[in-house]
Amino acid sequence: MKRPRQRGPPTKHSDTTSRYLISQDNDRLYKLREEQGKTWQEIAEVFKKEGRGNLTTNVIRVRFYRLKDKAAAWGDDEIERLKAAIADVDRRKWEFVSAKMAELGGPDARRFAAAACERKAKEI
Repeated sequence: MKRPRQRGPPTKHSDTTSRYLISQDNDRLYKLREEQGKTWQEIAEVFKKEGRGNLTTNVIRVRFYRLKDKAAAWGDDEIERLKAAIADVDRRKWEFVSAKMAELGGPDARRFAAAACERKAKEI
């Protein structure tokens, strides 16, 4: 009778063959791409030579952009622009719904104002 395989805690390494921590891999990735301007293929080759794992260019690219997104710092002016953009979208939402209803209904479809669409949506 076979014993079930015991699973331990998740590894802190980016690849089971890597001797580097994920944070070290991420630092190296950032330096190679941003500071040295290496291509994805070159970065994959460097990682393989340094024993950081045999990662595909797609995996490296996705990891880099996720890392960059998480590290992005938002300034006060950018937060205000985001809030303004969301408010503008909320105001225009019902105009879009009204136009979409007309488009879906064809040339003979009855037209409804944005305010009428908003009221009806609240009812249903």
